Amino acid sequence: TDYNGKGDACDEMQDIDEDGVPDDKDNCPSIHNPNQADTDIDRVGDACDNCPKVYNPNQSDVDDDGIGDACDTPECKDVDGNVYKVVKVGNQWWMAENLRVTRYRNTNPIPYVDDTTKWSNLQTGAYCDFENNLLNSTTYGRLYNWYAVNDSRNIAPDGWHVPSDDEWKQLEIALGMSQEDVHKELWRGSNVGGKMKEVGITHWSSPNT
Repeated sequence: TDYNGKGDACDEMQDIDEDGVPDDKDNCPSIHNPNQADTDIDRVGDACDNCPKVYNPNQSDVDDDGIGDACDTPECKDVDGNVYKVVKVGNQWWMAENLRVTRYRNTNPIPYVDDTTKWSNLQTGAYCDFENNLLNSTTYGRLYNWYAVNDSRNIAPDGWHVPSDDEWKQLEIALGMSQEDVHKELWRGSNVGGKMKEVGITHWSSPNT
């Protein structure tokens, strides 16, 4: 194939990166890597792997930023322009902050209702602020009724969705809940909720365990 007059069967093994490992056996033939490190065991050497600690043999990188999709942090931005922190638990990405959007994804406004009686009698979507204090929305997010959450216009940021019961169960299992407990109702498991809480007592009562 190199047209040097020698058949491939007799030709010396090619080693483009000159690391002592023939290209046909090299897990990263274009970059010098004599130790052939492959942390995630996906047959793509760490020197070439766009996500070396997570198994990703296809090296998918949709946004072409050099960081594999398996390691890339997805953007979470709502229609109002609020950007949220996210966290990966197991194989799932979750928002690490409470939602504070005031419009559905199609830009229709979500009505603000701060009257307790009106709120209780609603049959349409609405939101309010904790203790009816607008300043609380920055720290705690906003409160939405089920009609807003379940609205077909979507309350979640583009590319995100309200989790299903099965997705909640996957989260609980990833945090240590048993297969037996995950299908129970009411109180179950041990300290799964505690694992999702921030450290410290700024927003939680002591001892915050």
